[in-house]
Amino acid sequence: MRVSFSPTRKCRRAAWRRSAEVASVVWLLLLGGCATPGPMHVFLAGAGSSPIHDLTVTGAEAPAEILTGFVGLGESVVGVAYDFNTDYVWLRVLPWNQLRVINRPANRMEANYAFGPTLWDLNASLDLATCSSDLHVFAVADSGDRIVELSRRAVRLREITVGAGGRRIGGLAFDQRDDLLLVLWADGSGDVALADRQGKVVGSVRLSGTINPQSLGFDSDQRTFFVPLAENGKMGVFNLNGDLTRVIEVPAGRWAIDAGPRSLVRVF
Repeated sequence: MRVSFSPTRKCRRAAWRRSAEVASVVWLLLLGGCATPGPMHVFLAGAGSSPIHDLTVTGAEAPAEILTGFVGLGESVVGVAYDFNTDYVWLRVLPWNQLRVINRPANRMEANYAFGPTLWDLNASLDLATCSSDLHVFAVADSGDRIVELSRRAVRLREITVGAGGRRIGGLAFDQRDDLLLVLWADGSGDVALADRQGKVVGSVRLSGTINPQSLGFDSDQRTFFVPLAENGKMGVFNLNGDLTRVIEVPAGRWAIDAGPRSLVRVF
């Protein structure tokens, strides 16, 4: 016996399929999280009770927004990482060696994780970076010559030695497009190693000019580096050839930095 469906039943079946497909896509988005990119921003965090500065650095530049209340007197931020998908800012705070997670839109601390023992060198270069695809965080080890990979809940996953190892790291960033760690060496050479997540060096860039190798930010879309310059109150923007293309005025002081397109629309 042959069974046929009426046009009405066929339409209902097609509509049910479309609804199921849409629901599947939404569910995947909720599991993984995604965001629609907005303007490029650079985040600066420093010592004491100074605020976290959120600078727009592309298009018509707006006055800096600030996040306050997350760093106290006697504390110093030595690493910053911005995650585009969650719109969270990660801070590494000394001397307590903590990782603080800031919900930028809500101006609220979401978590405060212990990373290691107390470190009293408040000028140490112990930068952070984050991978927005899996939400993993990378932190320069306390020794300064290795990288610790952590989960989004700050669970230690492994240590990464970049190249032959033994070279002190000044700044750390992540190339979201090519899935590479970007390591600015602390020796003042201006050399940035491009390494895969196993630590194998696959390329390098030498930044021109006199820099202060204390932190590193990277715009994965515009392919530009952000690095503090030796002159206090100046931040340099460098292209992939290492050429200094722009100087941005920033508040005087020691800053940890990161860059990223700030989220316009987010789905969790």
